[in-house]
Amino acid sequence: MKLLLFFTLAFPNLLYSYPKFIGHGYNNCMTCHYNSQGNGPLTDYGRALGATEVAGKVFRPNKTNEEVGKSSNFLWMNAPLPFGIRPSINYRGILFSRNVGDGDVINDMWSEADYINMQVSANVAIKLDEKDKFTVVGELSYNPDDKSDTENVLRSREYYFRFMPNRNFVGYVGLTDKVFGVRFENHYLFSKSSLGLSQDDQSHGITGVYQSDQFELTGQYFIGNIHIEGETEQSGFSAKAVYKPNSFSRFGVSILNSSSPFKEKTYLAFHSEYGLGHGASVIGEFGLTSDTVVSSNTDTSGRYFLLQATLRPTRGLYLYQTLEYIKRDTSSENYTMRLGPGLQWFVDQGLEFRFDLLNDRSVSSAASGGSSTYNDNWEFISQVHLWL
Repeated sequence: MKLLLFFTLAFPNLLYSYPKFIGHGYNNCMTCHYNSQGNGPLTDYGRALGATEVAGKVFRPNKTNEEVGKSSNFLWMNAPLPFGIRPSINYRGILFSRNVGDGDVINDMWSEADYINMQVSANVAIKLDEKDKFTVVGELSYNPDDKSDTENVLRSREYYFRFMPNRNFVGYVGLTDKVFGVRFENHYLFSKSSLGLSQDDQSHGITGVYQSDQFELTGQYFIGNIHIEGETEQSGFSAKAVYKPNSFSRFGVSILNSSSPFKEKTYLAFHSEYGLGHGASVIGEFGLTSDTVVSSNTDTSGRYFLLQATLRPTRGLYLYQTLEYIKRDTSSENYTMRLGPGLQWFVDQGLEFRFDLLNDRSVSSAASGGSSTYNDNWEFISQVHLWL
């Protein structure tokens, strides 16, 4: 279980998905991303916005926002590359410490900590026309220390063709993440890792998005990842409807239905994202799950809940607190809660640090009746992210 937590945390899927930025008044992910769901390569505007509003200026304190924004392109060039080519290079490493708190808390964080080089990736977006109506996006990642997939250290988690005939509609064909719920950057969350929506759960399919100033409607049909052999991949559909009354709020509902020869899934989620201004935000998601084992026709219903509150005390620094709850089987008394603070620091454009201290508490029915609480389990995770 701890190893699963380690790998699901290690890849905040494809670089940039930070829903907490609604605290800056951005309720539309396509403001900054080629992908309407918020992950993957940034547009020219997204790069400039990240450099001038999100990231700090620790290494360039005397530069104006205009100067920083102008040099926000690939390799900090003052102008983007010609012919619509928009590349980026990324590195991500993680330091993971288990069982923090069993003795001396500070020493526990480092005594048995493991540092892993998790990802070296190259992304490119190629704009096929001047108005961004047609775009090709691709990613290739080398994962040198990924112990979960030692035979395949070179792979792609995203490639697609995007077509946008007008400002209200955009479509995608290719390998992308499944559309469901809030697209958080931390994939250890129950709403991701427990639902099969984590860092390695992309699927081939087609996605259509209709958006206006107040509404965003997304539908997706997917067939599973065709690069994965066997019959375990899920195929099906998902849909997401979001109401945006103003630039600081999003309220939505998502549904996902999929199946394989072994398992059928039906998920429903209600989610809200609310910006408080100055980078502060509150995000919540409540979901109901149904998993059916095909061979035995056994259905298991569950539910989960997530609440995350974020403050930005100064430019580039985000402090957040996350509360999670999951009950994988509503017919039992077993459930798990997770609570922990986190820190995300965009030191300067191209450098990010993240720290999370997580407390898991599992409660299960005792043999003699009633309930018993297991000892708390603490995990400390820190990450470094470099991008050009």
